[in-house]
Amino acid sequence: MDKKFLLILIGVIVFLFFVLFFLGSYIKLSSTEQQLKNVQQVIDANVEPPILKKIELVSCKSDYSITTRGYEYYYSPKLITEWKNISGRPITETIFIGVTMINNKTGKEMYSGSKDLNLSYSTTEFLPNTIRKLEFTSEVGGTIKYVYEEYRDISCHIYIKFGDSKIYYKEIKFQGDHIF
Repeated sequence: MDKKFLLILIGVIVFLFFVLFFLGSYIKLSSTEQQLKNVQQVIDANVEPPILKKIELVSCKSDYSITTRGYEYYYSPKLITEWKNISGRPITETIFIGVTMINNKTGKEMYSGSKDLNLSYSTTEFLPNTIRKLEFTSEVGGTIKYVYEEYRDISCHIYIKFGDSKIYYKEIKFQGDHIF
C-alpha cells in the first residue's frame, strides 16, 4: 500500500509539473504577444499619437549655460525648446516634455529630466496658438577646454508623456559649437 500510494503521489506531482510548465509557457507567450502588439502600434507609421495633434515643436536650439566658478567660466549643455498649441482649444491636461542628453563619445547620460508644459507657467491652461518655452540644462559641464574636448558630440532625445502614453519624439544633435 505504501508503494502504491507513493507511485500515485509521484504521478500526480509529475502531472502537475507538466500542467504548470505548459500553462506558464502559455501565459508568457500571451504576455509577449501583447507586448509585440503594443510595439507594433508605436511602429505603425499610419497611427499618429493623439498628442501630436495638440502640440508641435516649433523651435529647438542647443546652447551652453554659462556660469562663473571662481575666476573661470563653467559651461553646461542646454536645450531650449518651444512648443505650440495647435489643437484650436485650451489644453488643461498635464503634458510632460522629457529630455535625455547622451555624451556620444563616452556613452554616458549627462542629463535626464522632464518638465510640465502647463505647470511651468503661471496659467495652467495652454491657450490655442500660443508658444511655451522649456529649457533643459545639464548639471554636467566644465571649463572651455574640457567642454571642447569632451562635450562636442551630444545627442538630445526628446520624449512626450501625455496621460498614460509616452512617446519618443525625436533626436536632436547638439549644435552648441558657437562658443568654440
